[in-house]
Amino acid sequence: MSITLYNDFENIIHTYIQAKDKNQPSLMKQVFSRDAVLEIKNKSAHIELPAITTGLSAITDTLVTNFNQSYENVYTYCLLNSFQNGQSDLSCQWLVIMREKASKKLRVGCGRYDWIINDHFYTLANKLIITIEHMIVLPTTESTTITKWQGNLDYPFTEPSRLLEKMSELEALRNISQPTACSIGA
Repeated sequence: MSITLYNDFENIIHTYIQAKDKNQPSLMKQVFSRDAVLEIKNKSAHIELPAITTGLSAITDTLVTNFNQSYENVYTYCLLNSFQNGQSDLSCQWLVIMREKASKKLRVGCGRYDWIINDHFYTLANKLIITIEHMIVLPTTESTTITKWQGNLDYPFTEPSRLLEKMSELEALRNISQPTACSIGA
């Protein structure tokens, strides 16, 4: 993959995270083609999202508008050493930290993004597969500890070593900090 194509992917991912995390639906037209497909492979019982969503408008509703009705203070981190790419695809591991609006409980999840970009200019995604490996719900008593740890991370792209630095010491995150849980250290 050329440096230019890699930069295009990085821009798409950065814009996607900005749109989703900061509730900016207008940015999604800079991420997905009009007829794009979103596929979600959900391995967690702690979050519900549709398995297949088709079209820019429906994807925007699912990942930005509806998502932000339930969650706030959303921070998604892509792990820099996890990027794997082909001619028109890129995959990376992610970790998200967010707060439920209704209960104020924290949720921490991890998984994988598989981006497919087939347009001639490599500027818009035709498909995104989001695999949710884990999503845990934490009590509000963990908020201060998690927020302090999170404050030391680069956003939205971070080194796994920074992520793991204190993560394994946080009892609440021990399950997802294991190398087999979300491939964070892999």
